[in-house]
Amino acid sequence: MRLGNVVNSNFLLVDARRTAADADWLLQRIASQAMVIVAGDASAFLLDEDEARSFLRTADSAQPVGVLLEAGPHRAFRVPILDADTPADDAPDRCVVSEGGIIMGVFDVTAPARRGQTLALDGSSSNSTRAGGQASYSSVASVARDEPARTWNLNVEFPEHVVVGETRSLLVSILVSASGARALPMALPPGAAVDLVLQVKRGFVSEGASEARLVVTEDEPLPVQFKLMATEAGVGKLRVLAFHEGQALGAISLASQVSGAVMQTSAAESHSARLDVPSIISPDLTLLILEHLHQGEPAFTVRLHAQDPHLGLNFKPFGPIALKSDPRGVFNSFFQDIEQLKVRTPQDRANTLHRLGQRGSWLFETLFPAELRTLMWSLRTRIRTVQIQSEEPWIPWEMCRLQTEEGGRIVEGPFFCEAFELTRWMPGIRKVTELALGRVAVIAPKDSGLPLAKAEEAYLFSLANQERLVETVPADYLDVIEALAQGGYEAIHFTGHGIFRDPDPNRSCILLEANEELRPTDIAGRTRNLGAAHPLVFINACQSGRSELSLSDIGGWAAQFLRAGAGAFLGSYWSIYDQGAYQFAQSFYDSLLSGKTVAQSAWAAREVVKANGDPTFLAYTVFAEPSAQIRV
Repeated sequence: MRLGNVVNSNFLLVDARRTAADADWLLQRIASQAMVIVAGDASAFLLDEDEARSFLRTADSAQPVGVLLEAGPHRAFRVPILDADTPADDAPDRCVVSEGGIIMGVFDVTAPARRGQTLALDGSSSNSTRAGGQASYSSVASVARDEPARTWNLNVEFPEHVVVGETRSLLVSILVSASGARALPMALPPGAAVDLVLQVKRGFVSEGASEARLVVTEDEPLPVQFKLMATEAGVGKLRVLAFHEGQALGAISLASQVSGAVMQTSAAESHSARLDVPSIISPDLTLLILEHLHQGEPAFTVRLHAQDPHLGLNFKPFGPIALKSDPRGVFNSFFQDIEQLKVRTPQDRANTLHRLGQRGSWLFETLFPAELRTLMWSLRTRIRTVQIQSEEPWIPWEMCRLQTEEGGRIVEGPFFCEAFELTRWMPGIRKVTELALGRVAVIAPKDSGLPLAKAEEAYLFSLANQERLVETVPADYLDVIEALAQGGYEAIHFTGHGIFRDPDPNRSCILLEANEELRPTDIAGRTRNLGAAHPLVFINACQSGRSELSLSDIGGWAAQFLRAGAGAFLGSYWSIYDQGAYQFAQSFYDSLLSGKTVAQSAWAAREVVKANGDPTFLAYTVFAEPSAQIRV
């Protein structure tokens, strides 16, 4: 069993630079079963609730907790930080667990058992995974008491231990489970088709097809079989994604230990996830971007699914497209170059828009093979809503610029975000089809120096009415952490500055008052309670051209808020100017509250900003279900 499946997510993450007084303040207000203070890349201090209270009761309140814990007997609290894919049997009695550079949980067999301990921090219920599989799925509708209580489950069987060179079968099936009156309903009716896509991420190669289809029947259908050969020692990573008419139903991530030596391999283990009810309205086109290794080098494949069956696109693969270098580094430089472009005069803005167009053409030529470029051009007048599902949140797909060749000459068209009502999502993370703006948090540092920050804040407060409460959350680190951990806000709006730090996007931050920082790594443990209300999160981290500030990192923020349960996320790839940022926010909320979908509202906001000649309209990215609307 992978370690990430048996962690306790009920912990409080405290920055080592915070004082003991700050840590005590947080612990008093955010009840947690453990406190974690990261001490470096490989270790952290882990204290259970009683140990933390005892330590803080006697500590010098003005000293940083990291410094205090490094001294004397407190060193006994230091534990290793292990990857979530580490086999649980190999873990020490106490450790901190991370995934993707983010602390996801703690493992402590010495801690007293407490009611409410949470396992498998993945957005699913604690009993939805077994033996190394990590399941995630979207929310499902309730069922009337007089309806049959039946649930479809996606089930995957694969061994936890294999040997290099060995070929094993991965079996995928849909199982029926009967349960009591409180059970969730069947996600799909009999006769519905479930499309399966296998993503090989590390340690294996697929022998044969990596997509298949199962049809839901009253009886459990025969399983689909994929063949996989182990290619390299270490932790092999696989994922099975399920779709219905292009809509994500669920996903199961698997970790299997691949040995280079001859050993007795294990029998197949079972992993399952409940299938979701698909959205009523599907996007016209879905682009599923799957990263993998191709001939030992990083690559990705684009799978296209169209709602119109006449287009014949049922997760049709294009690629693989080889990545010659680390995309994170490439796009860090890409955005930093954009930061240098000028927009002060009409001529500056015209030149900048032209340069952005050139970059958009380069993106389209680089990321899309020729056959797919031709297809996307032909679809530009036939489809309206597009969703891009990809794990990497830093490639600006919105900026890809459609183009074709006519009569031997290149003809350039609009950017993706101009041509389509475009949103993004990350595969395997639950989607939300209904949003609510009943309680809105506004975080606006008073010392940002942004001329229109007050106007943006005033606009947000003008949205308050009998059904909508708009509140100020003081832009102080402790207050923001407490507000997120309480989990009661249905929208969280930040206006201010962001700082990007290369090469680790999780060290990037948004600036609070007095230059305090909030980082993506702070969205961990109890802070993830922010997802309880599935809020719309809008980080409008704008710039006024001050050279010491740089772009906010969209990658770290988008991924962390979505994994915590946010229903939608908006942010900018690069530094945006005050006027355009204000106009985009105002237009977006006005459209959303008038009944338009998130995708329609974002498209309308881009049009408003673009009409003023401001290239800021290209800077925004929107993660959401395209058809998501405000619940009335």
